[in-house]
Amino acid sequence: MVVGTTQMRKRRVVIRQLSALEALGGVTNICSDKTGTLTLGRMITRKAWLPGVGLYSVNNAQEAADPTKGHVSLGPAPGFSKDQKYNEKKAFDRDAPAVSWDVSMEKRAMTGKEEKMTPTSTNSTEAPEVTAELQEFLQSTALCNLATVRHDKEKNEWQAIGDPIEIALQVFAHRFHLGKKILVEEHGWTQLGEYPFDSSIKRMSVIYRKGEKGDAYIFCKGAVEASH
Repeated sequence: MVVGTTQMRKRRVVIRQLSALEALGGVTNICSDKTGTLTLGRMITRKAWLPGVGLYSVNNAQEAADPTKGHVSLGPAPGFSKDQKYNEKKAFDRDAPAVSWDVSMEKRAMTGKEEKMTPTSTNSTEAPEVTAELQEFLQSTALCNLATVRHDKEKNEWQAIGDPIEIALQVFAHRFHLGKKILVEEHGWTQLGEYPFDSSIKRMSVIYRKGEKGDAYIFCKGAVEASH
C-alpha cells in the first residue's frame, strides 16, 4: 500500500480515500471504452425480424451512413427444431391443461409459409420486395426518428446527423427508398405531434397524418415492455 501510494503521488493522482488503493491492488482486468478512441459511435442495422414475413439481413455493409453499400437478403427466421417444439408443447400442456388457443386458418397458412421460405440470393444487389408488413415497419422506423440522412452531391458522400441508433434505423429505411424525407415529400406524411423519448415509459411517439384529410397515426419506438 505504501509503494502504491508513492507511485500515485509521483504521478499526481488525487485520491479521496486511501482505502481504495487496497481494493485497486486486487484488480486484474480493467475494461474501458470511450467513443472516439476505441469505437467510432457508428452503428449498422444488421438484422430485422418481422413475424410472419422472415428475417431481413444486411450484408457487406461497412459504411454506417451509406444506404447504397451492401445488400439486403430475406430468409426464414431462426426457429426451434421439431424436438424442441414438441418438448415445449408437452411442458405447456402439462402446466396449463385448461388453456387452449384458437389459431385461425390464415395464421396457420402464414406460419407454414414462413417455415417453407427460402433465402433470397445473397448475390443480388436489389432489395427484397416491400411487403405490406415491411412497409408499416419502415414507416414507423423512419418517421419515429430524429436522425437525418442525406447525400452530399458536391462531396459525393452520404452524411448523417443524430443518435447512432436512430441513424442505423434511418439508413435501413433508406435502403428500401422509404426514408423520412421521401415519406414526407413524396408520400404525403405530415407530422402533427411528437412525444420525445421518456425513460419512465421507455418509448418515443410521434403523430403523423397521410394526406390533407387522412387519418392520424401514432408511431412508437422503444423497449418491448413499453407497449404495456
